[in-house]
Amino acid sequence: MSFIEQANETIRAAGGRMTTQRQLIIELIEEVNDQLDAEGLFQLARERDDSINLTTIYRTLNTLESAGLIRQQYISPDHDRKYYTLTGRTYHFTCRKCKRVIPFKSDLIDQLKHHLETELHAMAINACVCVDGLCPDCQAEEQR
Repeated sequence: MSFIEQANETIRAAGGRMTTQRQLIIELIEEVNDQLDAEGLFQLARERDDSINLTTIYRTLNTLESAGLIRQQYISPDHDRKYYTLTGRTYHFTCRKCKRVIPFKSDLIDQLKHHLETELHAMAINACVCVDGLCPDCQAEEQR
């Protein structure tokens, strides 16, 4: 089942109607290959439908996140802005020096969630992972 089909079912199961605005939000989330914050999603949506409001964006994001279809993540170590991405997409490493963002994939997060479920009998819906440090270029520069 595609992300759009799952999202449609999730909205309906949560008691919501599948409006054209919600459909637009869901399509934009799937289309954008990079991380997206609520305000960025709002701006993209407004380009296609100027009647959409920020409340609809946040409600849709919250519903999709609660269902585990999208996840939040922070790119900066200061956690100053929450970004959203499809659950199956990459995580990000941010270099503290040059601020370059490097995407990566890892099964360790799913292993951690499974561990929490088996050890604590808790259902981990989301794991916020913020990884920062020095990229290889900045490491090499510091060693000079």
